[in-house]
Amino acid sequence: MKPSNIDTLETLQSFYETKCTNHSEVKSFIKDFSNFTFQHSDYAQIQMHSQLIDLILDSNACDIEEQMTEIAREKWPDGSVRTWGRNSHDGVQTYIGLCPEQLQTPYGEFANIIEVASPKQGDVVVDLGAGHGRLGLVCHAYDQGIEFRGLEYVEQRVQEGNRLFETFDLSLCKMEQQDLSCPNFIMPAADLYFMYEYGDMTHVNHSLNQLQEISKNRNFRIVCRGRGSNNLIWSKHPWLTVFDSIQLENSVIYSTSGD
Repeated sequence: MKPSNIDTLETLQSFYETKCTNHSEVKSFIKDFSNFTFQHSDYAQIQMHSQLIDLILDSNACDIEEQMTEIAREKWPDGSVRTWGRNSHDGVQTYIGLCPEQLQTPYGEFANIIEVASPKQGDVVVDLGAGHGRLGLVCHAYDQGIEFRGLEYVEQRVQEGNRLFETFDLSLCKMEQQDLSCPNFIMPAADLYFMYEYGDMTHVNHSLNQLQEISKNRNFRIVCRGRGSNNLIWSKHPWLTVFDSIQLENSVIYSTSGD
């Protein structure tokens, strides 16, 4: 079975069962962008697709999230997803208690976003609140000349993302531990930004203000996922709605140039 034939959950499961112990086979798998695209009839299927890819990559994301949840539950038995992240990380909402498929955007959705946004070789893609770095893998498969920077508060997630990048020799992909709400944080310049609803809306608004400053000297695109973040853009950031936006299934792509 060649990676290019992997286009259903069944063939992906078969690849996992027969090929995933072969490092060269897995390296070939993650270079094929078609393996990250997925036609689905419901959201549960696209989540299963992502779970199987994580298994093929030998990702430890699930174990890491479970361990952080267990520690938080022991310390704050009366807490929940709403409080465990803040209690664990100095008041920053890091969503401890969510499973990886709730925490992270599915690979198939990332693939759709990248196909539409069409970054090119040499472009810089920055993920604000990058989780375990899934977007970096998708960018690499789309064009190995794209530079990916994933900014994430939780050190364990950063380490796991970098472990996978190093395992598969993704030299242009890097995760960095960063508190995006920190007043001293300087937003990096990029050609494409991805923003989910990390932290809370005040943190998202802070990042959008920083991006507005960058837009005065540089054109770029922003992919915004989540109703709250998009409502914030429409209500407080008209500089992003001057040009036509592209509505995807769960996100919107905004351009600062109208391209």
